Amino acid sequence: MKNIAFLIFVSLSIFCFNSCEHPTSPMSDWTTAPSRILPVREIMSAQGITSIHYMEYDSSVVNGYPDSSFVPASEIYIDSCRCKISNYSSYNKSWNTTVYDLRKNIAWDYSDGRFSYQQLSDLPTAYEQRVQWALGSSLNNAIKGVGRELVDGKQCDVFEDAAGYREWVWTKFRLPLQKRTVSNYDVYQIGVIRKHIIDINQPIPDSVFDPPK
Repeated sequence: MKNIAFLIFVSLSIFCFNSCEHPTSPMSDWTTAPSRILPVREIMSAQGITSIHYMEYDSSVVNGYPDSSFVPASEIYIDSCRCKISNYSSYNKSWNTTVYDLRKNIAWDYSDGRFSYQQLSDLPTAYEQRVQWALGSSLNNAIKGVGRELVDGKQCDVFEDAAGYREWVWTKFRLPLQKRTVSNYDVYQIGVIRKHIIDINQPIPDSVFDPPK
């Protein structure tokens, strides 16, 4: 009987040890963002997003010293057939704007006071790729949930992939709100990009996508 009791004790100890060393959390309990390789129609449908307007902010830490503290990087408008990206330069304080408009079948740029139409061989693909990058997940294989946090007051599930890339997903809309990368080449750098939502699922006026006059 003593031997049997001892074997039971050892078995339970091994089970408990393995359970502590390898905790399991079913991915079904976590809210993931749709992959950016999916068609835009599927991404927006999965997220329940028909249109979105947000500001994107950048922050970086280089060798332990903050290089910036969430400075504005771009302003983005997206709906089911149009996308507008205005990029902000901290060097010359000017905006560069690009628009892809499938409704009018045009794409245009405005930079440093100069306006031009883009001559694209495949406008729908250009629109798709830009919106996929904006709304879809950037995580690759071996994804794991690492926590739950508030970002800009919004509840997010936090994920990390095998490369150490980290993503905060707004659970309400399955939308990546924040992403974090770490590089260690010439310098050790941590970069963070955060979306600040201005409007979501609100009609965007046509004038937003019109070329400057």
